[in-house]
Amino acid sequence: MESIDVIISIIGIRISSKPPDETHPFGHSRFEPLVAFLIGVALPIVAYEIGRDAVFRILHRSTIGVNSILSILSKEAMARYSIYVGKKLNS
Repeated sequence: MESIDVIISIIGIRISSKPPDETHPFGHSRFEPLVAFLIGVALPIVAYEIGRDAVFRILHRSTIGVNSILSILSKEAMARYSIYVGKKLNS
């Protein structure tokens, strides 16, 4: 569930960065607000899941696994990529 925002972001960036074509003479940049909305809907769900997992781990004295560390690293990479593309597109 945590990677849904990453998937939405990647798809959104790819679509919104497409150049204008015959059916979209002004480009695909209008897709950005839709992607932002979808991420805005997904983030509270992801936050709930992370919080629920954190409480469970605290109550059961469990440790963070490799999967969680990979998730943190992938989210950081996605954030940096989003910033890079945003600057490139002046968005």
